Amino acid sequence: MGKKKKKKRNPWTAADVKRHNKKCAAKSACRRKWPKIANAVLRKTGDEGRAIRIANWQTNRMGLRRRRRNPDATPEQNLLRGAIQRATGRPYSIDVSLLDPESVREFLRLLRDVESEKQRLKNKLRRYPFPGF
Repeated sequence: MGKKKKKKRNPWTAADVKRHNKKCAAKSACRRKWPKIANAVLRKTGDEGRAIRIANWQTNRMGLRRRRRNPDATPEQNLLRGAIQRATGRPYSIDVSLLDPESVREFLRLLRDVESEKQRLKNKLRRYPFPGF
């Protein structure tokens, strides 16, 4: 008979979020996501400080810490605002309410094209990396 394996308990739970990230503790989606990210990084790296930093960074990057929405904006305008932020990695204060629906759709199409081109170039660089500079 062998020894029983102890179940590994995750060190962080949703109750611990407030100690490490006060802004994140205010949002329920962030409270659920933060411990999952931190525990996964801790299992992978074994470094608690790094796990906390990455969990804070990821929840901020995913927009779970703060969310500003215009209640008067159409779904297409909110979609455009989110697409701009995802494509660039930062929010811009562009007044998309000035655009008509057709322009919003065209702008979204442009962003999708730029994103696919960026992905295509990344894949090309993986296959044929530049020589050292």
